[in-house]
Amino acid sequence: MLELVFERVERRDRLRRIASQLTEKLKATSSPRSGEFLDWLNAIVERAERASSVEGFEVLFEAEHVFGPDDDKGFYPSRYGW
Repeated sequence: MLELVFERVERRDRLRRIASQLTEKLKATSSPRSGEFLDWLNAIVERAERASSVEGFEVLFEAEHVFGPDDDKGFYPSRYGW
C-alpha cells in the first residue's frame, strides 16, 4: 500500500517539475504547440494533485479496503501502537 502512495506522490512531483520547467522556458518564446501541450500537462498535474491529496488517498484506501472497519488486508496500525 505504501508503494502506491509513493508512486502517486513521485508522479505528481515529476509532473510538477516538468510543468514548471516548461512554463519558464515558454515565457521567452512564442510556441503555440508547446503552449497547448503545457495546458494539457497542467490538467494532468491537477489530477495528480487530487490523487495525492488527503481526499485522494482516502478514496484509494477505501477502494483497497485498508485502514478502516472493512480492512481485509491487516492494516491496523492503531492496534499495534504505531
